[in-house]
Amino acid sequence: MLLVGTKVQVVAADYFYAYCDGWRGVVTGLNSGAVEVKCQRPDGEKTLYVPAAQLSPIK
Repeated sequence: MLLVGTKVQVVAADYFYAYCDGWRGVVTGLNSGAVEVKCQRPDGEKTLYVPAAQLSPIK
């Protein structure tokens, strides 16, 4: 279960999320069945909506 505040890494299982494979971020909520993840990138903060099955918790 991914709770708000959990640190996660995107593990893309298909082509659609391949561009953000390996990105790390923090769970900030749920939106229409997808997990909302905020990722800090060199070009600014990015918000992704990713299926829970394509996220892996990290320490």
